[in-house]
Amino acid sequence: MSITKISILLFLLLPFSAKAIGVSVSPAAIDLLYPDDRATELVIKNISLEPIIVYIYPDDHKDKITVNPEELSLLPEEYGQINVAFDFSKEQNGVKNTQLSIVSKAVDKRSFNAASGLKIPLSININKEPWHWSGPAVFTVVFLGLLILVILLESIALFFKPRKKKPWYEPNFLLKRKKMKFWGK
Repeated sequence: MSITKISILLFLLLPFSAKAIGVSVSPAAIDLLYPDDRATELVIKNISLEPIIVYIYPDDHKDKITVNPEELSLLPEEYGQINVAFDFSKEQNGVKNTQLSIVSKAVDKRSFNAASGLKIPLSININKEPWHWSGPAVFTVVFLGLLILVILLESIALFFKPRKKKPWYEPNFLLKRKKMKFWGK
């Protein structure tokens, strides 16, 4: 009996190794303003201990979203860069929401063959107007407006300010100077 109890305890208490594959993606979400942003980049890192193959594809709008490369091989702790380009030139103004699917599989067929994946939310704001307010534009308009207002107020204040009449001095005013009377005489 004691041998079976010891073997059961050893079986339950000894750690078993389990391998899994995984990826890390940066940024975690993508929010773009089209047509200003026509492309973006993803950085993918292999966080597993074995080589993997990563597949990247959009869930919707596959004809308008281009992923380059669509397939990427990564060694352990290796980074990969993915370019994602957008062409929504024939679409109406609005917001298009989809997701980028990132699926990773182990290269070695003998390892645990489960796939790991992520979905990156992708939001594209389509605004085809030639001008839209941005931070620098708002700052410039507010700053110039306040500057014009201050100049206008200063000119009004100078115009309506009472003026003191000062005598006009000739070039030789020291020679023709009148003597000042002191003590009221």
